[in-house]
Amino acid sequence: MPLFYTITYQPGGQTEKFYGTAGRRYRVAGDDLIDLHSHPVWCFRCGKVTEGERIESVRELDEKIKNLERLAGEIRAEARAEGRFTHDEPADHVQQSDLAHLGQRRRWRVARQSPPRCLSCGSTHIEELRLDAPFSCLTSGTIHLSLIGIYDPTSESREIFSAEGELLA
Repeated sequence: MPLFYTITYQPGGQTEKFYGTAGRRYRVAGDDLIDLHSHPVWCFRCGKVTEGERIESVRELDEKIKNLERLAGEIRAEARAEGRFTHDEPADHVQQSDLAHLGQRRRWRVARQSPPRCLSCGSTHIEELRLDAPFSCLTSGTIHLSLIGIYDPTSESREIFSAEGELLA
């Protein structure tokens, strides 16, 4: 589920709500799709806060894979000990599915050449906004980002992007 934020501009104290978008995907390896992760960025071309790609490092993905493999192993060991392990529906089937998705995401990330892009205009001249660090720019002053929570959107984006982050449809 996407996150939503409050953006505060200083000086002046003007605030606005910023809602992330769900449903965007990358087209990878033929017609396979993987989720596009996004977060608030300052886009220098747009001259405003907008959404940009959040591209995990290979190291981050490797850490997620390692942790999920460890969890899957613990679940299998517990299921065997309790006598409820079957080959038809392994106890760790959810983790195995997640591992397959992470493996596909890792393969995409290794091949990815382009830096993150603004999802509004496609520019790579963006700056990630961080919760713990105000961002200063000449046109808008200092921007503070505060996380409010998650929300369940009433609709999702249907946008499809290339593996390099270019809007396809």
